[in-house]
Amino acid sequence: MVKRKNKKKFYSQNEWDEKILIRGQELLYFLLNANLMISKELNYGIMKKIICLLEKVKGGSDMPEYKNILVPYDGSEHAKKALEHAIGLARISKEGKLYVASVCNMISAMSNFDQVSIAEGCITSKLSEEFEAESRNYLKEGMALVPPDVAAEPLFEIGSPGPVLLQMAEGKNCDLIVMGSRGLGPLKGMFMGSVSSYIVSRAKCPVFVVK
Repeated sequence: MVKRKNKKKFYSQNEWDEKILIRGQELLYFLLNANLMISKELNYGIMKKIICLLEKVKGGSDMPEYKNILVPYDGSEHAKKALEHAIGLARISKEGKLYVASVCNMISAMSNFDQVSIAEGCITSKLSEEFEAESRNYLKEGMALVPPDVAAEPLFEIGSPGPVLLQMAEGKNCDLIVMGSRGLGPLKGMFMGSVSSYIVSRAKCPVFVVK
């Protein structure tokens, strides 16, 4: 019986480069999402070195570098995680800037309260002021979480979160949106889980949804 020798497959330079890019991007995604027992600074440092290596492999082209990142923030745990990821992405980019956004969904929030009381005009004005103040406070909280070495700008609007966020992204020429999969919900005048689905299906730029 003749034994067949296993033929070794030889890859071209382009094939090797493609494999390195794929594995490198997989490693970046892992570092971005994994809860490693190392400091954030070290983690971001490792990610930056990987990107530099990938840029050398690809000749400095086709590597995404996000310059304007929109981050909707409503104080929820998902929003905090999204902001943390966005900070990491901004740090590994040469000119990364964050736009921390808060949208007060007044109509959706007030629809959760007793319609008779609202019709009587007893709480409408006060609720509006409270919801707007709360939304602005969340925005301040989000901005305070951004470290000094990362450029950031606050954005605030009153309206329907989905359309307003898309307008913000287009107005600031954002090339990435990073947001939580769920928020505090309309009772807080902020985001619902359905907003992320709305953004993903209609945004003109990539959307990174954090669970």
